[in-house]
Amino acid sequence: TAISVLFAVALSAQEKNDDKAKAAIEHLKSPDKQVRLEAIRDLMFCGKQYAKEIAGLLIDGESDVRREAVDALLILASKEYADAVAPMLKDKDASVRLSADKALWFFDAQQHAGAVAESPKDQDEKVREMAAQALGAFGAREYVGEVLPLLNDKGRNVRIAAAGARSHIGGKTYAKEIA
Repeated sequence: TAISVLFAVALSAQEKNDDKAKAAIEHLKSPDKQVRLEAIRDLMFCGKQYAKEIAGLLIDGESDVRREAVDALLILASKEYADAVAPMLKDKDASVRLSADKALWFFDAQQHAGAVAESPKDQDEKVREMAAQALGAFGAREYVGEVLPLLNDKGRNVRIAAAGARSHIGGKTYAKEIA
């Protein structure tokens, strides 16, 4: 019957997916950075059930791999890994810090607002911008003091994000400050 055929096709697809995931898990151990990056992407497409394996690469020695792991957890909406992502806010690589800010924002990880509140002091403009957006989205009134100095940031997008955050947190928008 048609239902039997559909079931057989779905079972075959699941088996292929499982085989791909098993191979990708083995590739996570590769000394080759590109192989590890591909393995993260493969696991991401295999599903959220492989988030734990991906999270294991948050401590990888290569910043590209750490960033890809954070981004994959974000794409998989793996909010339960917010505690594992939060330490990435202190990563030496700005792209990893940016991804961590973004992930915590989208995870609505308000329990990490204090850690995100350190990011407005970051040297990287995109990290400061993302931190302002995250703090605004959290509605974190207790961290408005970290957002206010960003209204005078050298980066225009940072100033815009800070004004939006300030407005969202509560209070007036400082439109002439960001012009």
